[in-house]
Amino acid sequence: MLEVVNAVDPLARIHECPLGRPDHTSLCPLHRRIDDAVAATERQLASTTLDELIDPAPAWPAPGQPGS
Repeated sequence: MLEVVNAVDPLARIHECPLGRPDHTSLCPLHRRIDDAVAATERQLASTTLDELIDPAPAWPAPGQPGS
């Protein structure tokens, strides 16, 4: 799935301060956490196949069904 997402609308990693502040030579704690979240999303997408997402028999119960 990561290849599909990156072909359509690539995930944007943060490599430098988005505010353009010259005193920010590395990512501040906020931007570091945001980039960590993007990295986690990349890992999840990289380990997910398209087949897993279009499986007609979901692993969870439908709303209103027992177990939901």
